Amino acid sequence: MMSEVPTLAITVVEIEFNNTVLNDEFIIQRLGLIPIISKEVDKFEAWWEENDDDDDDDDEGPPFEVKFTLSKFCDSSEETLVVTSNDLEIDEVNFPDVKPINYRTQSKPIVIVKMSEGQAIRLHC
Repeated sequence: MMSEVPTLAITVVEIEFNNTVLNDEFIIQRLGLIPIISKEVDKFEAWWEENDDDDDDDDEGPPFEVKFTLSKFCDSSEETLVVTSNDLEIDEVNFPDVKPINYRTQSKPIVIVKMSEGQAIRLHC
């Protein structure tokens, strides 16, 4: 069934700093629309799914989150800085197979926000 297709998405975002022209909610919505791909998506577990084990100290269970960070600052007065899905930093040590679609390939990345001089953004997903 289509409802049983496993998917990955950015759902929780903590914005530390944002003085771009787009408000926080708009950027969070844009991040949530970026397709995340992985060949091992079926190994992940949703955070709300209950674990049958009563052992809370077990860290060997299925993963349920991947950390992304984004930190950019535009210091050029002549050019607009385009922040894209390629600028997301991923925890590649623990999850080498999880990445946004077209991540650092020849294809076009997904634009998150455009910034001018003095604007910056820092966030964690």
